[in-house]
Amino acid sequence: MSVYQANPRALSGIGRRFHSLGSLFICLLFAMLFVLGLPIPTPAEENILQNIRREHPRLILARTDWENLKNAIKNDPVKASWYEQLRLVAETQMRRPSTHYHSGNGQLLFQSREALTQLSTFGALYRLTGEKRYADAARQELLAVIAFPDWDPPHFLDTAEMTAAVALGYDWTFDALSPGDRKAIESAIVRMGLQQGLQQYDQHAWWIQNPNNWNVVCHGGLTLGALAITDVAPDIAEKTVEFALRDVPVAMNTWAPDGAWPEGFAYWAYTSQYNALLIAALQSALGSDFGLLSIAGYSQAGFFPVYETGPSGLIFNFADASSEAKPEAAPQMFWLARAFHQPAFAAFEAARLTSTTLSIWDLLYALEPVPAGPQTLDSLPLQKVFHGVQDLGVARSSWGNPDAAWVALKAGDNKAGHSHLDLGSFVYEVLGQRWAVDGGRDDYSLPGYFDKERYRYFRTGTEGHNTLIFDTRNQALDGKAKITAAGVQNGDDYFFVVDLTDAYNVGRVQRKIELIGSRSLKITDDIQVKSPHQIAWNMLTQANVEVKGQLAVLSQNGRTISARILSPTEGQFQILPGSGPPPEAQSSVLKRLAVVLPSTRNTQIIVELGTSDRP
Repeated sequence: MSVYQANPRALSGIGRRFHSLGSLFICLLFAMLFVLGLPIPTPAEENILQNIRREHPRLILARTDWENLKNAIKNDPVKASWYEQLRLVAETQMRRPSTHYHSGNGQLLFQSREALTQLSTFGALYRLTGEKRYADAARQELLAVIAFPDWDPPHFLDTAEMTAAVALGYDWTFDALSPGDRKAIESAIVRMGLQQGLQQYDQHAWWIQNPNNWNVVCHGGLTLGALAITDVAPDIAEKTVEFALRDVPVAMNTWAPDGAWPEGFAYWAYTSQYNALLIAALQSALGSDFGLLSIAGYSQAGFFPVYETGPSGLIFNFADASSEAKPEAAPQMFWLARAFHQPAFAAFEAARLTSTTLSIWDLLYALEPVPAGPQTLDSLPLQKVFHGVQDLGVARSSWGNPDAAWVALKAGDNKAGHSHLDLGSFVYEVLGQRWAVDGGRDDYSLPGYFDKERYRYFRTGTEGHNTLIFDTRNQALDGKAKITAAGVQNGDDYFFVVDLTDAYNVGRVQRKIELIGSRSLKITDDIQVKSPHQIAWNMLTQANVEVKGQLAVLSQNGRTISARILSPTEGQFQILPGSGPPPEAQSSVLKRLAVVLPSTRNTQIIVELGTSDRP
């Protein structure tokens, strides 16, 4: 989808500068488009912000939305419970000192997120209760962060997130702020937020048209700032919103075609959080989403966490996701459910909510009744393939059963942001336990973690994943893999086929994974190579493992499964270390269950993981 198709008004200010070309050119252009049958863009408006809602609050929720939410809290026991929990959380937050300036590791990101939590909570509770103490708490936080010397523009995520935080606090407590406070906050948003953003545009900063999380987060934060202070700084606000509407589709096109995010679950949550903030603010302040909701794949984004979360509640933590595979809170799932009429998104998120993960955004986004129970998911297919930058295959034996079998497989592109060299890797659950695990990310502060040294580390290299290893080497840095087939066989068994040939450049390599009901997982690797290689079949696990030649018994938390080598006949299991050397992340339980074949050419490796305690 082109920028013009996604947001025909996005370039309004830029379009005005071309009026001097004359009406003849415009007529010829439209005639040519008509003849060719191409879409004709909507004529640009004089001011993209001309329909700005003049009153405050105008960000995320309009005044009538706040009133509707108040009524929902009175009449909906679920929302009433959330509201009371959040009031208790706010009491603790109000006793803590205001956020202070501290640039740890040269960044201010923690402080920006701390301010966002504080200001959104205090501001929302002020709007819902009218109690001045919440507005006073927000004011104290606002005055603290606008007194910072800067919002760390060299690491622009920090600037963007702080701009969003201050914009929300300002907008939601506007009527409780004095004229002097408003002027100081408006000046800070312009000086430390929007002007820094325009400098980034002038310098052609790398994130502006990059299809990753930075694009959406930075443009989203700046847009909230612009919409908050349009009345007092209309020119810079208009430029900021125009740039966002021009460039955000570059990143949002990454949701296509199925709603997955190539940087992994943590960055899916981060990006979708700011995508929701951006679009919700445009809708509430300007009455339009400017076509962003129609960008291909975005309507499917909520399916990604639904499928990528196993029956145990742990996620498929590929790329730089949590090493513990813990799910990220995602209140934006409630917003996505409303935006795209997908109650399954809301039901999924509601089932995951706990007192420790509940945030003010769950309450703000869940404006409609929350679907009751996980049975809302029962109508969803049990198998899903996400195509795109990263191909991902997921299948399960049932929804709602914590003992169900579940497998998730990764193909894709080794060059994608935050990727590990892990094409063909998988994770597996059954009996309520995760048996094949992903180690997740290592410490971002390791030398060269985002540079030349990245793939020498165990958790980012091929050795740290559940895939094949040739000659103890990593997969190709530019390797790609596609899921070439997927479907159902034998009635209720699901399979995936992934072509790994390009990942190794040694010959033809193909992996087939079969989820056989809730009974077993079968992994078949067909390998035809040009010359002999050492080939290792690799699976990381936290289970206790007892190896008996071609058989291994895995046990944890009172549950047991078996692993059996069906081919080749000479294959033997062995246990290898599951961590790299310090200072890399260490684990006392992580280990590699491996099959190592020396000097091998054409072969077929078949391993089956079964649920029987006695194979």
